[in-house]
Amino acid sequence: MSLNNPEILQNIYSKWLPEIKAHTQVDIPFVILGMKSDLEYSQEILKEAQEVQMKTKAKDSLIYSTETNQNVKLALRVALEHYEETSK
Repeated sequence: MSLNNPEILQNIYSKWLPEIKAHTQVDIPFVILGMKSDLEYSQEILKEAQEVQMKTKAKDSLIYSTETNQNVKLALRVALEHYEETSK
């Protein structure tokens, strides 16, 4: 999700969760990633992302920027950790 486009959070409900459920028979853990943290964004979108995380039971939510490399390694590490937990 792009932090400078708050409407994209709704795509989690209307697009991505239905897509995941259509192609799987189990609940797959997922992480909400907010990208473009190097651009201006409101703190409100971070609160909304946390609410979406709780409502959808996402395993985690964090922000990153490929432009500045902020949290890129962390995002990958968190995703891999949740993948490894699931594949045991």
